Amino acid sequence: MDAMAADPRAPQSLDAMARRAGFSTRHFSRLFRRELGTTRITSALGCVQFLRVLTSSVS
Repeated sequence: MDAMAADPRAPQSLDAMARRAGFSTRHFSRLFRRELGTTRITSALGCVQFLRVLTSSVS
């Protein structure tokens, strides 16, 4: 999440985001769709918000 917040315009892959969050790509994609209602990663801001939801629910 820090890497995305530091440079939100940098390209982000689903695999890299899943690894950072500690999930498999498949599980991360399912969680993303459940929380945001879409499988498309349309903005870094949406991803950052999603990762905040994940990390707050895991803590």
